[in-house]
Amino acid sequence: MKKHTGKLLGVLLLVMVALAGCGTKNAGTTDGGSAAAETKLDSVKSKVKFDGVYTAGDTLKIQMTLDKDGNCDYGYTGIYQLSTSEAGYRVLNLIYYGQEGEDDAQTQLAYDSYAIQQNEDGTYTRCKLTEGEEPDFAGGTQMKFESGSDTIFTDTALEASYTADGGSYIELHEDGSFVFGAHMKYAADKDNFELIGGSSSSVYTYEADENQDSLILKNSDGQTVMKLQRKEN
Repeated sequence: MKKHTGKLLGVLLLVMVALAGCGTKNAGTTDGGSAAAETKLDSVKSKVKFDGVYTAGDTLKIQMTLDKDGNCDYGYTGIYQLSTSEAGYRVLNLIYYGQEGEDDAQTQLAYDSYAIQQNEDGTYTRCKLTEGEEPDFAGGTQMKFESGSDTIFTDTALEASYTADGGSYIELHEDGSFVFGAHMKYAADKDNFELIGGSSSSVYTYEADENQDSLILKNSDGQTVMKLQRKEN
């Protein structure tokens, strides 16, 4: 497994979601190229456990859900819109925003559009939708219903989770919000926090308060790369 010291926390997420067909380049993010430097650090031995939902970001918002079993669901968040095209496929718009406390269309930064086709076996094919072009379902990403209500083809708002090969997932919520990212793992000791995805990982130093309500990840130079705060219920 390749190890990287953390230069930019979003790098690993971008790589993961790009490989899984969830790239957000049109929304102003990078193309997933790694800016992290390789290191020979050993894997972090998991001694510290976290349990909660954390958010971060002033531009693109990120949500990280950690549990005591070492699972980490890590993705972008925003609001979504569902509609049906004249050709009969569904259109999923993922709208990204980043102003704390103003999570609505008025604060949107950019959006990605996806065309969704229902397959005979009950799965779906998702592909990036470009204005003026027909969707290329043959080169799309297959996703399957995981939990909730499988009404993505009939409802404009639903509570459901869909997964795809490569560990990517999308959660759609009835309040119009979404999380789009990757299922990952984490390991933490008293000093280091390792974010693990696929065949690579990134290692950060970190600080946490006594109740683990805040989690600050830093790179090898001691510079803060992300300030995560526990999400209020």
